[in-house]
Amino acid sequence: MDLRRDITAQAVLADRRRFLKAAATWGPDATVDLGPLSADTAAAARVVRKGGAVPLVELSGLADRALVPALLHMTKAQASVTLDAPWAPPQPVALTDASLSDLLYRALRHAESTGAADLRAALDACRGYRRILAGAPRDPDDPLDLRYDLTHAPAETPRLTFLVTRNCQLRCRYCMVKLWDEDAVDADHLRGVDVLFAGEADTVRMQFYGGEPLLRFPLIQQLVRRGRQLEGETGKRLAIILITNGILMTPEVATFCRDHDVEVLLSLDGGPEVTNQGRLPHTRPPAHIERADGDTHGAARRALGVLKAAGARTHVILTITPDQAHTAAHGFAHVASLGADMLQICYAMGVGWGAQATETLCEQFGQIIDRHGDDIAAGRLMWVNLWRNEPVLIDTALQLETDGRVCFMNECMFEKYKQGRNYGVTHIDAIDDLRHVGSTRFHNYAMLTAIYGDRRPKYRDIMLDNLAVGEAVRGYLAEHLGDRLGGLPHAGET
Repeated sequence: MDLRRDITAQAVLADRRRFLKAAATWGPDATVDLGPLSADTAAAARVVRKGGAVPLVELSGLADRALVPALLHMTKAQASVTLDAPWAPPQPVALTDASLSDLLYRALRHAESTGAADLRAALDACRGYRRILAGAPRDPDDPLDLRYDLTHAPAETPRLTFLVTRNCQLRCRYCMVKLWDEDAVDADHLRGVDVLFAGEADTVRMQFYGGEPLLRFPLIQQLVRRGRQLEGETGKRLAIILITNGILMTPEVATFCRDHDVEVLLSLDGGPEVTNQGRLPHTRPPAHIERADGDTHGAARRALGVLKAAGARTHVILTITPDQAHTAAHGFAHVASLGADMLQICYAMGVGWGAQATETLCEQFGQIIDRHGDDIAAGRLMWVNLWRNEPVLIDTALQLETDGRVCFMNECMFEKYKQGRNYGVTHIDAIDDLRHVGSTRFHNYAMLTAIYGDRRPKYRDIMLDNLAVGEAVRGYLAEHLGDRLGGLPHAGET
């Protein structure tokens, strides 16, 4: 970086022509240090940008209430900044929509952890999601009013999760999703496919979730076929994921998934004892849903066999609860022995883990590395945790609800703690594409703190705990497998 410290904001504005003439002789990495924030900084930063250089601004000595607005101001000016806040990285940060989101997430995490009231108030004043909670329309001039434009973030894949039903044959002990007898309106979800494809991104992803999605298999077939049709018409690349408990898996379903390149995420938590203890049949399902057998492990195992026989892409997810953390490595080995070659360990969200269970989980990951590391490094066994974004609690996928509303998907991780439905960003009929509807890590965490953490300190503590679990997992994998893999891969989703 070619850093120039001898030019003040006042000097840039005093003789703009002279500055631009000098800037024309500089290299492409020229950075102009404009010093501490002042009344002239934003205007000077625009001139520096015009000259092809990067403005660098020092945000130090500012009170929390002033620092957050300053970050917004400097993002509009496309500046880089240095901060002396305890939650900020030590190196300069080039401010973009994405990096601003990351800084505000860090700030909110710090405020939630330490009780920093002034910082929390400053963030509250800028949270566009508050308009959602109040039922107000979006403000297009508010940079945090869900303005995040997925087409401006090349690493981001627009994702829409289709919640096709709230029905399920199971009542898993760890599941936080509210379940009741309601199915999606077909027309809303067909429109959702069109909306997903209408943006400018060249890669999109659709996910099927529930409840149990295969209870609505005919609707899934319609949505998948429409998606593949639009893929051919638009030239976009479409990834499709179906999450299922496997009870309704048949050769017909498996063949359809193979033929339409649907990746099936099959839930199987390990051996029979662990799986059957955590995944219980619904004792009073609606009349049109057959009651599940108590051997949910057997049902998932049969589904895995059907999928493998059909040649469908299959990805097994093992959900581990804190009290079962010590079983993760054994469960992983058991599922791998059944022929699964793509596995992911999901730690239960919405419940507290604590330091001991988190440490145990990481130790179990160490056992997985010891036992399967060579196969993982060689690509013979795909361990999804290596590239799955952490922490999962603030995953930025959007969800199309059964009633047609578009919501933050991560809210379902705490859904059982709230009366009524989750909050909608908009209705699918009210938008033409997902631009300006997508969320950021900050928005997702801020929404959870407003709905749950502000209501009960217990929920705030659980959220901080779940974030810490995700970071511990990612850190452990980076330390113990990163060198063998040349660094952890990344799925391109934040």
